[in-house]
Amino acid sequence: MACRYGGDEFVIIMPDADLDQTLRRAEQHQRSFSQRVIKFSGDVTISVTLSCGVAANPRHGATAEALVRAADLAL
Repeated sequence: MACRYGGDEFVIIMPDADLDQTLRRAEQHQRSFSQRVIKFSGDVTISVTLSCGVAANPRHGATAEALVRAADLAL
């Protein structure tokens, strides 16, 4: 489940995934984003990047707040 957390921040909740699965998914998203190019009028293009922080219950916290804080620190 993906949710907007802030202006340019999102949280992806993967309740049935372990830490390794979550890390692999974050890496997949990073590769996918890095392959994207946004084209503007004329020849102006920009590349897209994605920063990810990963946290898992109970290793990094037991509450939503603790997990979000740990993922934010992992960025």
